[in-house]
Amino acid sequence: MIRTPLLAAFAVSALIGRAEAEQPPRPFDLRGEWIAVDLPPAFPESAVWKAELDSKLDGQLEATTSQTLVLDSASGRIIGRPRDRGRERAEHSLFTGQVIVGSPPVVSLRQDEQSGYTAVYSGRLVAKGRIVGSYVDNQGAAGDWSLTLVSDIVIRPLAKQLPDEQFFESVLGVYGRAIRGERHPYINLRPPHRDLWTAEIQEVVNRTLRYEEVDYLGAAKLVIPETGSYTVEIPGAGVEVRINGQRIEAGDLELEDGLYIVEIYTNHWGQPYLTYADVTVHKKDDEQRIPFVNTASDIRAFRARKIDGRRVIEVNDYKPPRFEVR
Repeated sequence: MIRTPLLAAFAVSALIGRAEAEQPPRPFDLRGEWIAVDLPPAFPESAVWKAELDSKLDGQLEATTSQTLVLDSASGRIIGRPRDRGRERAEHSLFTGQVIVGSPPVVSLRQDEQSGYTAVYSGRLVAKGRIVGSYVDNQGAAGDWSLTLVSDIVIRPLAKQLPDEQFFESVLGVYGRAIRGERHPYINLRPPHRDLWTAEIQEVVNRTLRYEEVDYLGAAKLVIPETGSYTVEIPGAGVEVRINGQRIEAGDLELEDGLYIVEIYTNHWGQPYLTYADVTVHKKDDEQRIPFVNTASDIRAFRARKIDGRRVIEVNDYKPPRFEVR
């Protein structure tokens, strides 16, 4: 085991790591013969990072351990916790640190465990979303270390504890004229999987709204069973999705276990977008959908509401199936 004094660990921290593929394939060195230029700020305000480390301090990272961190940054200060160690263990581990302005910036982090374990990490920004350096801990270990940006979108669940109520697969959807315009009393509980503009729906809605001006606005809950990477699939145009009020693009997203609110829109003058609106969320590398759901009381209240003084009309005979929360 290599034992390195704390100050020495900071001195050698600039030696390590390999640059990203788009950078010259030569190691960082202490003399600064190669320094990445025109790099963005080291830390976004809130982001998910992957930390990797080994147990040999030689400037060549051969990762043997990794963990995912959620780190927040403000005024050069950093604070965060692990995301992938289970809720109880994560509460017993705290990361604090700072971003030191420079060319390139330097980042230092300190990890403190409730058990008394402490580790200190430091490194330089060598590429967009990539920090390389070294670490030393209070148990005599030292090695190479890196921090890689996974996602600069962090959406935390509104609640970890689910309501003590039965859930049903559904979306509380309303049709209208333009997304910010007049709403009409036509509702649709069916999740939008290319079924927002069927012949059945057209027969009802066309009595009031012309095909060219119909749009849709829906809301539902999303129950994420376990913390991890999830994929959001959205059509390339015409559909907008927000999770907990934050707009989401199609692609991968890190989500913690818990309850979220999803809003689904079609754009102004919705056609032809209603005919192919298909929004899905599933675990990365697993095609099984995570259902959009609402509680029984949500659905009862939605069916009993009035829009502009008019009672709502369901545009299809969808019977929401029961969703068993595991």
